[in-house]
Amino acid sequence: SNSLNNSGTSEFIDTAYYITTINPSMPLNDRMKDKILTKVALKFYSLSTSTGTVTVKVSIDNGTNYTTLISQNAATTAFPTKYYRIEADADTNGASFPTGVEFLFKIETTYKIDPIEFFYDYEVTNSLIS
Repeated sequence: SNSLNNSGTSEFIDTAYYITTINPSMPLNDRMKDKILTKVALKFYSLSTSTGTVTVKVSIDNGTNYTTLISQNAATTAFPTKYYRIEADADTNGASFPTGVEFLFKIETTYKIDPIEFFYDYEVTNSLIS
């Protein structure tokens, strides 16, 4: 839906979100193994002159409870010609990323932030499967 922002122009201000598949693009050999998430990154650009927000969350093994990995304002100083990248190796509280078998990511944006690429990395922990 459209709403009016404080500048009086019509902007999409509701939160848009995208939920990945479980373990997106992960090699088949790793899908059943215990893993620790080590890094996440998101490349995006803004389609708005307003400052939007970008949030990246992960659900481990249950698809319902999410841990926030990244949450920040998305600057629009070079709107709309510049791509932005945000990355993290700890959650928003500074804690290590969670461990588990299945990673399900949720990307949330406001003010027409357009995600372009999502990246994550992990390390296999304690698995007999080679």
